[in-house]
Amino acid sequence: MATKPTTLPQWATTGTVTEPSAGKKALGWIAEKPPFAYLNWILNLVYQWIQYLDAPVGTGSNPGFSATGGPTNGTGLKGTGGGTTGLGVHGVAAANGAGVCGEATAGSGVTGTCTTGVGVVGVSTGSGNGVEAGSIGTGYALHVSGDMTSPVKAAIHIAAQDTQPTGPNAIGDIYMTTAGVLKVCTVAGQPGTWVSVGSQT
Repeated sequence: MATKPTTLPQWATTGTVTEPSAGKKALGWIAEKPPFAYLNWILNLVYQWIQYLDAPVGTGSNPGFSATGGPTNGTGLKGTGGGTTGLGVHGVAAANGAGVCGEATAGSGVTGTCTTGVGVVGVSTGSGNGVEAGSIGTGYALHVSGDMTSPVKAAIHIAAQDTQPTGPNAIGDIYMTTAGVLKVCTVAGQPGTWVSVGSQT
């Protein structure tokens, strides 16, 4: 694979730039001596686009980068990680934003596929949520399904831990003990009150 250049093709950032008319753009060059300002406009526009693609930054609430998939169920944006632990897509949130945000009306907002690794990873390094799901329509905020035809693994796995979370914990928090007992927080606090779910002992 080619190496990414370190120098952008900067051109005519302070020189004379004149945008050709729509008719001239459609016709292109003929047997003529092109006006230098026209050529400056073309090369400067190429430079601006390469600047954008090199480090896209949106304006206002617009996305920094937007990609549309092909008409036959194509993927809008696909990332492939390098090596054995590289990330296909890595999103970093600024302040209270979202590192990666997926929206859907009928399909899936975010889909992760893997063979031996993890399809989707969410990590919280502060007070934010590693993974957050919400629904404002009739669909589920989070839908998890295993192999429905010949299930080998459970749809959800909660890693067990020796002790209950120290908190602060909120009502509805859950964890799994190493004895295989699912616990839910019923009173917020540090650590709060935890009870076993269902008929578990």
